[in-house]
Amino acid sequence: MEDLRVEIKLDNGAYYEAFLTDVTDTEIVVTFENLWSNFSLLKLTEITTKPEDLAPKKFAFARSRLPPPKNTTGTVPSFAEGQEIEVYSGRNKALFGWWRATIKKIVDKKDYERFFLVKLIDCEDRAQENDNDVVRGRFEIINEVGKVRVPNPNPPLTKDLFVKFEFSVPMDLRDYAKIEGVHKKFQRDIGAAICRFEPESDSLVCISRAKKSRRKAVELIHSHLENLNEGASIIKKLKGIVAERIVLEGIKFGSTPIFKEEFSVVGDLMGPAVEALETNIELARAIEGINDIITVKSDSNHSIQIYGTSDKAVKLARSVFERPKENVDKSGVKSGRSLMQEKTL
Repeated sequence: MEDLRVEIKLDNGAYYEAFLTDVTDTEIVVTFENLWSNFSLLKLTEITTKPEDLAPKKFAFARSRLPPPKNTTGTVPSFAEGQEIEVYSGRNKALFGWWRATIKKIVDKKDYERFFLVKLIDCEDRAQENDNDVVRGRFEIINEVGKVRVPNPNPPLTKDLFVKFEFSVPMDLRDYAKIEGVHKKFQRDIGAAICRFEPESDSLVCISRAKKSRRKAVELIHSHLENLNEGASIIKKLKGIVAERIVLEGIKFGSTPIFKEEFSVVGDLMGPAVEALETNIELARAIEGINDIITVKSDSNHSIQIYGTSDKAVKLARSVFERPKENVDKSGVKSGRSLMQEKTL
């Protein structure tokens, strides 16, 4: 999988580490690695956990770039006085960013300790002290080599750097598709940076920097949907087991009796038939005295299990599914026929 890290330039001139969450035709959408408050892009002075401050932020592509290439050699870059660099500095540990600077003086101390006196470029005058830096106006003393780097050579991001595509998710898989982590293997197999379900479009949205990711996704999406279907079926079966246990426990301990109705509907539901079934489930759940309605899908049918506090309530809920249909749907159910088929219990 691709790394989601990017760097965003704020109005104060510094670049801050962030994580890519989405791209549009003109902007990049990110969440910041740290917690922000008073997000005016200029006054970054406090820490907060307010949801509105932690929400994804949009920035023009021109203000974004990839982090510099990782140093895989293990060698420490050489620096010289007068050299333009970038320094990692901020007002507190939650607000550190990368600032353009020039090395004014390098002082080597004992035990290989090195100090850099740097002058920040194009930044507001500041005066502060913290654990690692001493700042006087535009000058800073840096005593950690890891906070000094050569300028990031990467250009601003563009729309053409990303490929974004999506796949429609069947209605009966959408709840399961919302679960965190169920798309990780698919994301890894296609080499995407992002792969998530978006309820607004009922689609699986993928973003990648590799053009081949789309082709791989087309090849693998069918098997991924099959895996989702298998996982959803397991969840439904587990819900059925839990519901049965509730009934048994209620009988065992003499609590309020729980009544049950169970029947099945045709298994190859499509389009309008699926929507009708979902609508009926919601209507039945709204009936007073209904505790839960569970659907368990198998290869041949959908089992509907209705649980309630009275026999009258569960029978009334069952009657909702027996209403005649007025339209012919894609599953072949004709006008005036019920979707329900009796199940021998």
